[in-house]
Amino acid sequence: MTKKKGTVEVPPGEAKAKAHESVRQRAVKLARERCELWHAHENGPPQAFASFQRGGHTEHVELRTTAGRLWLGGLFYRETEEALSRPDTDGALDALEATAIHDGPCLPVHVRVADRGDRIFLDLADDAWRVVEVTAKGWQVIPADQAPVRFRRPNGTEALPVPVAGGSLEDLRDFIHTDAAGLALVGACLVGAMTDRGSAVVLSFAGGQGTSKSTSTRVFQRLVDPRGGALRAAPKKDEDLAVAARNAWVVSFDNLSRISADLSDGFCRLATGASFTTRTFYTNGEETIYAARRPVILNSIVDVVNRADLLDRTVAVQLLKITEDKRLEESVFWPRFEEARPRLLGAALSALSGALARWTETRPERLPRLSDFYHLAQAAGDALPGGTAAFDVAWAAMQGAAIQSALEASPIGAPLLLLLEARGRWKAPASELLRDLNASRAAGFREHDTWPQTPQGLVHALRRLAPALEAVGWHLELGVRDSKTTHERLVVIVRTEAMAERAAILQVDAGMDVSEAERRAAMEAAS
Repeated sequence: MTKKKGTVEVPPGEAKAKAHESVRQRAVKLARERCELWHAHENGPPQAFASFQRGGHTEHVELRTTAGRLWLGGLFYRETEEALSRPDTDGALDALEATAIHDGPCLPVHVRVADRGDRIFLDLADDAWRVVEVTAKGWQVIPADQAPVRFRRPNGTEALPVPVAGGSLEDLRDFIHTDAAGLALVGACLVGAMTDRGSAVVLSFAGGQGTSKSTSTRVFQRLVDPRGGALRAAPKKDEDLAVAARNAWVVSFDNLSRISADLSDGFCRLATGASFTTRTFYTNGEETIYAARRPVILNSIVDVVNRADLLDRTVAVQLLKITEDKRLEESVFWPRFEEARPRLLGAALSALSGALARWTETRPERLPRLSDFYHLAQAAGDALPGGTAAFDVAWAAMQGAAIQSALEASPIGAPLLLLLEARGRWKAPASELLRDLNASRAAGFREHDTWPQTPQGLVHALRRLAPALEAVGWHLELGVRDSKTTHERLVVIVRTEAMAERAAILQVDAGMDVSEAERRAAMEAAS
């Protein structure tokens, strides 16, 4: 029998098997042979991943993404020179996802930064799949295969440059136009954004027209987590904020005119890693849970962060106007920045390495809010612009400004302080305090759309204002019962100095915890 030119004789059994093997089965078989299937359990249902070799390195792709579909389609095409149809792609992904979730190992997966305590890994997100390993001894660029962590790269992720040693964070002044205090805070935030410990920082750039707010935000973003379309408008709902956080390490929002109470709470949850929940699409009773802790950058003309809980998590930097003789065309500015970017990244990594080396010995005796960030800045020391001294001055000034902002933003702040200064203390139900504050409105305080309308609303406003009151010397206790006179819950506000010593004595002599001792001492001081 004469064979046709270019044909290959196939054994009958194999030919029969191939004839009955569907395109979908061939795709699944091929993928299983060429990759490792595993899953992660970040939020809600598990997510399936495939790890495969390409160009001498290992890459990871989430199956239920555009990148996952492209990987599977490309693998099948290179092997067969045929294209997978959409139904065959969906069916093959279903089978691979089942294998990854039910038969594959469950492994943690990270976006851009993986903090292992004594070692921190930063994903360069380049085509060679390299990461930077940072330890107390220094930093080095290594293949991702050699790192004990795995990274995923959401859509829009862009590569960082290979860092170069020998740079200085002082050079940030060439690209972010602020004063020495602002530069120290930006440098500390840059180092902090490369870790994942404690609450993340909300960095707020504020300045008038001509201060390069959007440019400063882009500069910061491109030093840590460059992304296509990085600057977003304010999210309209929690779900938008959660999705943004899942798909980026640093989440940036541009040109905010105001921050609603709900959005302020959302930023707080994002900084602390609290969960967002929403109804799962196409179901009636199932929830999808998003949980992520992410650094946030905001920029605005006016200072839009004024609620006490968000202020406690915000590092506020005031930008300065750029005069016409100092302004650069974007065609000049960005090439200069790109040239400096590897050195700036190297300087931030060196500062982080130094902070890890001095972490234990530099722990402050007293820690403010954002304690991990504050500790990191102290440990980074002279690697920050202006050194520790500049950071301490900037931190103290920022804290004072935050307190003043919280008092001014609260509708009850000014009238409450006037009332307390006049009376020296307060001990009465919330209804009586609201009555007196309402009287102060009639005496000339402007109307405010968030003025509390009920005693319960007043209690909520006081609770938010408590840290600012404490900072200006007033101690607040809510829901106190005075059994000698009435069982009604009282609001008690006294001078901190009038009860601090008594509270310390009660802790030592009576063995009370701090909260109980402060409440007892406040009641005594108010009587």
